[in-house]
Amino acid sequence: MAESPLQVYIYAADATDQETALQILSEAGLEFGFDRTDTPATLALGELYGTYEEWDGQWAEVARRLIERAPSAVFELWQDPSEDRDGSYVAHVPAVGTVETGCDLNGIPHVNLPELLDRLSALPEGTTVADWLSGDGSAFLGSAVLHALKPYKAVAGR
Repeated sequence: MAESPLQVYIYAADATDQETALQILSEAGLEFGFDRTDTPATLALGELYGTYEEWDGQWAEVARRLIERAPSAVFELWQDPSEDRDGSYVAHVPAVGTVETGCDLNGIPHVNLPELLDRLSALPEGTTVADWLSGDGSAFLGSAVLHALKPYKAVAGR
């Protein structure tokens, strides 16, 4: 398995979940700003945590732990693409949901075009884009989660 960097931003969390989230990041080897020397003692909301030496696939375990053990955490994380695979992206906003998809090395989510075309071509005749986006399309594209994440990213200057 190849290594590729993993980045995490936690934008918001209840006070009790902040300590747990910081513990999860630490257990995964994620450091404040990758390797900054001014590491705060508490979770720095809206700031980058990362590691250069993440093994492919560990992003999923970090996301799972954050969702289960720090349920109020609003976050996005991504693992950069490697030579043999696409990047992986997860965003989570409690009470809205979670989106998981591929991404580029800047954490920009991808849409799987062949899968999108398959879904669109299987729609019943007369279905509008608005109809599709109000149901299955929103879930497929993660639009509700990504929309809910925007204000948090804006406050963090991202």
